[in-house]
Amino acid sequence: MQCKNCGSNNPDTNNYCGNCGAPLGSASTLHDLMAAGFLKAGDSITCKVKGEEVDATILEDGRVQYGDKTYDTPFLAIEGIRGYRCDSWSCWKARGPEGKVKPLHLLRVAMAKGR
Repeated sequence: MQCKNCGSNNPDTNNYCGNCGAPLGSASTLHDLMAAGFLKAGDSITCKVKGEEVDATILEDGRVQYGDKTYDTPFLAIEGIRGYRCDSWSCWKARGPEGKVKPLHLLRVAMAKGR
């Protein structure tokens, strides 16, 4: 993936540019992944919290519901659930259109490449 800030090429698995540290592809949202057909409302996303898998649901507007709470982004959801920040695009996993479970950032990479 090419960095929009400095133009450096980075591995598809990078969330940040290895050269300048700028976020890669951070403009895409769950709603963007839904519009591109990679996810749909009602899909489950999972992450590990204290060694246990937890499931949350993607809502029609691209927000995330966990239990009785709704979060605007995967980042806010993981922070609310875990109690600390992390790279939510790597922490959350979802079943992509081909049926394989992948971290959200790999779905974002596939979307950016038009797959």
